[in-house]
Amino acid sequence: MEKVVRDQLEKIYEMLANLLVQSDLRDHSAAEARRKFTLVKEKPRLDAETATAPTRGKRLELASRRAAFDDKENAMNKQYKGVKIRRRNDGRWYARIKLKKRMYHDVYGRTYVECYERLKAILDKPRTLKALSKSKEEKQASASSQVRYTVEQWYDYWLKTYKKPTCKPSTIRFIENVYRHHIAKIASIYLDELTAVRIQELFAGIGSECMRRKAYINLKDMIHKAVISETIAKDPFGAVIAPKYKPQEQLALEPEEQQAFWAIAKDAEYSVIYALMLFQGLRTGEAKALRHCDIKQDYIVVRTALDDRNEIGTTKTGTIRKVPIFAPFRDLADRLRSTSTAMLIPRANKHTANDEYREIMQRLGIEYNMYALRHTFATNCARAGIVSKQVALWMGHADISTTLKYYTNISTSFEASNVKRFDTNFDINPTT
Repeated sequence: MEKVVRDQLEKIYEMLANLLVQSDLRDHSAAEARRKFTLVKEKPRLDAETATAPTRGKRLELASRRAAFDDKENAMNKQYKGVKIRRRNDGRWYARIKLKKRMYHDVYGRTYVECYERLKAILDKPRTLKALSKSKEEKQASASSQVRYTVEQWYDYWLKTYKKPTCKPSTIRFIENVYRHHIAKIASIYLDELTAVRIQELFAGIGSECMRRKAYINLKDMIHKAVISETIAKDPFGAVIAPKYKPQEQLALEPEEQQAFWAIAKDAEYSVIYALMLFQGLRTGEAKALRHCDIKQDYIVVRTALDDRNEIGTTKTGTIRKVPIFAPFRDLADRLRSTSTAMLIPRANKHTANDEYREIMQRLGIEYNMYALRHTFATNCARAGIVSKQVALWMGHADISTTLKYYTNISTSFEASNVKRFDTNFDINPTT
């Protein structure tokens, strides 16, 4: 009778195992299904062997093995010691252990069994639980004792640590100006209390598109440095909409306008500055800081520039470059060349030639700022077919994209000449 019951139980377990395998093949991995099949199949065999064991020691051994199977079967019920094991949307498994009030520890695993084993290893060892609790408490204490910065305090630290060692003095002064007039409005707010809404309101209150863009760049960099240095945990700029800004297009003088301009400017007091910008491509500050000895036989050495504080410093990119002397400037170069270290324009400052240049433009009835002369040089180089990389070297651009994006202007006459050049490649006349 006992044998018949045992056989029937084994058939029932066999049927249940097949059902588990089928369900797991649909929902989980085949490997996990096979593990369940093994559990269900081995349990009746262990029960039978335990009942017929000849000695007490053998019965205890079999009972221990049976208990191990029970533990694994409990794991398949997706919990251990009351801690539930769940499956995430990304396919991983996790369990959350409550260490203390409002203090938790998460356990993860790529498979269910892996997560279960890790969870069991923690819950079965009280020392491990105590160590986790202590570690969490130390982290919370460290976070609570961390220094809180206001926007103003962090700005001072950011400027001193990140900007001053790498930026030119003129750039630092511009950053300070942007902060003083715009960002300082939120100076008293703590960084960890600064919200995306408050930042968006700050930018909305800035009238100039250009200054709004500069304030956005500076404040975003400040907050980014605070996040990566773990001064604050969350970056509010994730929900801030960047202000739109379209730089004003810099135009170049047409060939006829260049001739009319130079016809008047060649007799002006500051004709040297205009010629250096229009015919040699120098920046305004570089032209005002040039010395007689910088003009060599076949080239000009550009090593210094006049900054916005009327001080002589390095060029914008901090490099020294040689610019060939081109034909329109050669006669003027011969007259200015000498071994003297005196400046071509004595006592020049950032306002030098500005008024005179505006008067010339008014006489011509056209509107171009002085920097348009340097843009005109770049456009003339493009007209002549000079490759952009060479033009960038002459103009002192660190990146060729600057030359292509901001300096080469496609004027109406330039486009017409390009169309004509394209048309000359075809000898076929479709009308004949």
